[in-house]
Amino acid sequence: MPIVFHVLCVGPRMDPAGVPSCLDGLRAAGGEVDALVVLGTAGGDTGYPVATDLIDGLLYACLDAGQAEVPPVVVVPGFGDVSPVAPRGVLVDAVTRNWAEYAPALLAGEDQGIVNLLRTGPFAAFEGWAARFRTDLTGWHHGLLPGEGSLRLERDGRSLGLVAGNSVFRMITAESGADLVTLSREQLSHAVDGRYEDWAGSNALNLLLAGHAAGLPADLDLAAAGTLPVAADPASGTWTALPDLRNRSHRLLRIECDRDAPTRVLDCAAAGAPELITLPSRARLVAPAPRPRLRAEEYDEAAAVKSFYEQMSTGRAVLVIASGLHSPGGPVEVDGFHRRLVDELYGETPGMTPPLAEVWSAARDRLDPGVLDGHVRMLRAEAGAVLPGLSRLLQAPWWQVYDFTASGVLEEACRGDAALGETVEPVDARTDYAPGQTNRLRVVAMHGNARDGSGSVDFGVPTEAGGDPRSLWFQRLKSELLERPAVFMAASPSSPALWAALEHAALEENADRYPLFVVAPPGSAGEQARMRLKGVVHIQQSPEEFAARRLQSNVQSLKDGKQRVVELRSATRQGTGISLVSSLLDSARKGSSDFLKGSDPTWGDIKGGFAAKLSVLDRIQAGARKNGRGKYPVVLVEGRAGTGKTTALMHHAYRLHREGRTVGWIDRDTDIPLSEIKRQASRIEFDTIIVDDVDIFGSRAASLLASLSDGGRTQVIAAIRTTRVRELDATFSPKVVSADEPLSDDDLGSVVKVLRKHGLLGLLKEYKWPPRARMEKLRDLCERSLLAAMIHVVSGKSFEDKVRSDFDDLPVEERAIYSVMCVLEADQVYKRRGMEQEDLLSVMTPTVSMARTKRGIEELVRSKYLVRGEGGALYCRHRTIADQVVGSVLKSMPDSLAMAVRLPLQFYAGQARHIRDLDNPYRRIMIRLLNHTMMRKLGLGPVLVQAIYDSVLDELGDDFHYWLQRGEYELERGDLGVAQNHLESARGCPGGADDFKVSTAWGAIRLSRSAQRPEDNELRTKALEAVDVLELVTVKHGGASPHTFAVLSKRGTEWLEAVQPLLSTHELSDLARRITDVMEKGREACRDNHTFLDVADRYAPRMTRLFERARGVPL
Repeated sequence: MPIVFHVLCVGPRMDPAGVPSCLDGLRAAGGEVDALVVLGTAGGDTGYPVATDLIDGLLYACLDAGQAEVPPVVVVPGFGDVSPVAPRGVLVDAVTRNWAEYAPALLAGEDQGIVNLLRTGPFAAFEGWAARFRTDLTGWHHGLLPGEGSLRLERDGRSLGLVAGNSVFRMITAESGADLVTLSREQLSHAVDGRYEDWAGSNALNLLLAGHAAGLPADLDLAAAGTLPVAADPASGTWTALPDLRNRSHRLLRIECDRDAPTRVLDCAAAGAPELITLPSRARLVAPAPRPRLRAEEYDEAAAVKSFYEQMSTGRAVLVIASGLHSPGGPVEVDGFHRRLVDELYGETPGMTPPLAEVWSAARDRLDPGVLDGHVRMLRAEAGAVLPGLSRLLQAPWWQVYDFTASGVLEEACRGDAALGETVEPVDARTDYAPGQTNRLRVVAMHGNARDGSGSVDFGVPTEAGGDPRSLWFQRLKSELLERPAVFMAASPSSPALWAALEHAALEENADRYPLFVVAPPGSAGEQARMRLKGVVHIQQSPEEFAARRLQSNVQSLKDGKQRVVELRSATRQGTGISLVSSLLDSARKGSSDFLKGSDPTWGDIKGGFAAKLSVLDRIQAGARKNGRGKYPVVLVEGRAGTGKTTALMHHAYRLHREGRTVGWIDRDTDIPLSEIKRQASRIEFDTIIVDDVDIFGSRAASLLASLSDGGRTQVIAAIRTTRVRELDATFSPKVVSADEPLSDDDLGSVVKVLRKHGLLGLLKEYKWPPRARMEKLRDLCERSLLAAMIHVVSGKSFEDKVRSDFDDLPVEERAIYSVMCVLEADQVYKRRGMEQEDLLSVMTPTVSMARTKRGIEELVRSKYLVRGEGGALYCRHRTIADQVVGSVLKSMPDSLAMAVRLPLQFYAGQARHIRDLDNPYRRIMIRLLNHTMMRKLGLGPVLVQAIYDSVLDELGDDFHYWLQRGEYELERGDLGVAQNHLESARGCPGGADDFKVSTAWGAIRLSRSAQRPEDNELRTKALEAVDVLELVTVKHGGASPHTFAVLSKRGTEWLEAVQPLLSTHELSDLARRITDVMEKGREACRDNHTFLDVADRYAPRMTRLFERARGVPL
């Protein structure tokens, strides 16, 4: 009796109508379905549900018929499973136009980058759908391309082979033709993990499955290999196709395997009797067609070196060292270390060498620690192993150096050279967080240093978005490889360590990257071609020769680069303070009509006449005149968001500049301490200093303005939103100019004139008569703000609708990027002005790859959602729009808002967890994003807020400020038990017990808990202790802690009211006196603080009544 297998084949023309009848016949004959094969689907949102329903129905039918197990499901991609991509980019070039060049490496399995792009691009939907059927597919061997692989069905000593091939992997654009259908011998080899004929020869028959019929390898003898090709589409020649009938688009193949007779295949689903399918006959072997050979290209060393010098002159290039820095007889290179570990673990090298990270993990688990230490120490560089030219390498103008050798050779070079020791800063990526601003070259040992054995190195893969030092350094490397030119060095162009390092550059995903250079010996023609196909410039010299010949100190490009890198580091270290308006105007880009469409004004807009001059400018000029004593008053321009305050100040600054005055400008770009701003003002004799958005300096704003004024000798003008005025000192008395006054007829006429000049009258065009009609319509629209009116005029939509529709129009990834930028710039959150692109790439890492983030950023800039500043920083197009996005759009989407807060908080927590300097910009942003008041103002629910805080627990668990904010948040919510736990954690952190803010919050919680349960003696004792602590803080810190005065005045009074029936007259009188004394002292110490003064005014009368109670006066 023959051994029988039944395989049910269905395709994209899925019609389940005729399937049950053939299964009924199979069941009646006592047979079972041994495998279900899907030869492509219609794909998309409709095709996959249809396919899933059909498959599930067939599997249930098999179980209903009494089969013990459901048959395995093999799904093969067809053309319907391809999600077309745009007809450009690296992937399309690789599999279409430049196929001859890419094919050798891709089909050999050496170009995983392209394979990954196929899996995550055109075949992402197919892979996601097919994954559910492969989960329990025992015996399935994955092939090279999406959907490829093999499975062997066995019964009673006979076997049937199923081999899936992706014949449509090159048909990835909408314009792809049938000429791109491909099925190569290499695909078959990868599918069966070896030579196809060897694998197939052990089976009674093999079904070669494809979504579309393709030309087969010329040297593949189907009869000799016992192979029946089966495809979904009608085909001629050797392929067996699925029928395309009205009531049948499937085959039920019955394979009869008899040891004494040829294997037979019948289609049991055919009408009437089963249909015999003819198997391929033995064919005459044909010599294999020659594979396209790569055309050798002549190496142009002069062009490569010229390009290298051009990039080095910018001072922005990074150096990545994989190997090649050791003298003969020196330490083992990383690649040699990798091979030794493989031999130690496996006894021999497997056919495909596992990556170093995998080998390292296995070695730590399985090898004796002494043995592993011995291997690691062979990496270590001694003093004599340093190449003579290494100091020259480190003297070149690199922005940063990343060392993957783990040898410590660069650190050893610095140790032996005093000059290098002063200019180079060695960093161990495993343990050292990124230091603050520095003027030294950082050399980062990415795997650590082998000096102390296996405990001092790590070759594992860091967490993609982790907050540990090594993860942060890898994130920084990836962002810099996207944003800067880079040079990779290796002892060989085939070095696995080199190609592992190049993976961080996301070569396939980042077509528009900065130039990348590889310095390595020439290697073979194939290795040179691989470099060329990856788009890197191969400088064909060893690192030693390159350092000696190309990094000589007298090269002008290197001199220019050194000067530039000094300037860049100096700017990074010093930050931005008071800018000279003359410099801002000189470097300004040309203005544009973007301002009229709702973008922040630029100095080019002011010079170019794109911003109308309004009457508020005259009011500012009048208010800024000297008084009768010959002194300038401090002028404060108040107004709602979008009323043109910044534009007016810029116009005033431009007018003064043209009069020959020395004008200083301070705005949100300022990121240096106030003390340094004041020193700048004293060093430069400014005639006028203008401060835009002075509230960014919080409670210190008024003192800053007073200091800049220098007793009225310098003209000082500042702008502030009306909602922020109370943040200024209560005693501050500036000359106030309102920007909220209605626009005059002249103002309206000026705006209309500018709009008409630039062709942006928009909806005002229809108001032609009477002549004032346009002005009156504009006046109506300006009721909210001038910005809102301009957007309404130009776009035809209200400000709110325009902001919302623009946000909704964004793709998901771009929306996430834009949300983060709006959160950071919004008045409700941080009021930050601008963000470096390298930082934004790292911020988005947990949700979007850096390469995709970069593309998203470029699209946002192109679409004018974001603006790129003069120095390259990114900005929202207008701060008021950022406010609207956060305050209206994102508040209606709490999950998205929480994500937009959580992502930057995670980034800044990682960067600043080790920093205690409160003037560090990363630390300042982190503290603001933790702020409990901000969390509540954003309207995020407790679950989301707690999740945000939990997301940085690992990074900030030892930071008392983290626990302080968590405690304050729970205190305001009224969950006093949780609040107390958090504050106890804060007091247990280094410095927490001595921090007056922690003590204040801790005291507030104790007073509140006792007020809730006044009869609890233990809580009352703790509250008395809190009064002592808070009183001591007010004495020690005075006006520097107005919050403590406010807490003791408010919470102390409320507590005393609650417990007063349980106190003696003496106790009540004493406590009332002490709290009243604090109030009175606070009125003097905190006389410039609105918040405390409000509290004192509200609670002083209540304290008076408590005094009367203590004296026996009936209440």
